[in-house]
Amino acid sequence: ADFVVRARVTHLAYETRQRDGRELIFTRVTLDVREVIAGDVPEQVVLTLLGGRHGEREMRVAGVPEFRVGDEDILFVAGNGRDFYPLYAVMYGRYPVKRDKRTGREYVTRSNGVPLGDVAEVALPMGEGPAATLQRRLRPAGDGMLPAEFAARIRQDRDMVQGAKDVH
Repeated sequence: ADFVVRARVTHLAYETRQRDGRELIFTRVTLDVREVIAGDVPEQVVLTLLGGRHGEREMRVAGVPEFRVGDEDILFVAGNGRDFYPLYAVMYGRYPVKRDKRTGREYVTRSNGVPLGDVAEVALPMGEGPAATLQRRLRPAGDGMLPAEFAARIRQDRDMVQGAKDVH
C-alpha cells in the first residue's frame, strides 16, 4: 500500500468521465484522517473509485465495497487516481471500525463484516452472503481486534519489511 490510515468518510461526490468513448461514473470519497498508520499521506485524502450514482444512472462494480458518509475504516490505499478501486486488493484493503452496541467496545472487521480476530486472517479468502453470515455468528463482535491493536501490528509488520529491505 502507498499508505495506511484510520479515517472517517465525510463526503461523497459523483462525477462522470469519458473513457474510450464511454461515459463512466466515479465516486469521490473525502476522508477525515484520524490516524496515520503507515506511509506518506497527502494533506487531503480523496479517494476516486469507479462506480456510483449520477442522476438516474447507476454503475456498480461487482465485489467492490461501497462507502457511506460516517463510515470509519482502516484503509490500505494503493493506486489512488490510477486504479479503478484505490484500496489494496480491493476488499482486502478496507477494515471497517465498528462499535459493539452492548458494550461500546470498538473492534475491526473485514470488508464482509466478519470481526477480525488476528492479523493472519487478512490473507484468508473473504466469504460473502451465507458464508459471511455464519462467520459473523461464530465470532461475536467482542472477539474482534481493537483498532489500536490492529494499527500496532500493521506498524510492526511494516517495520519488519522495511528492515529486511535495508539489509539487502
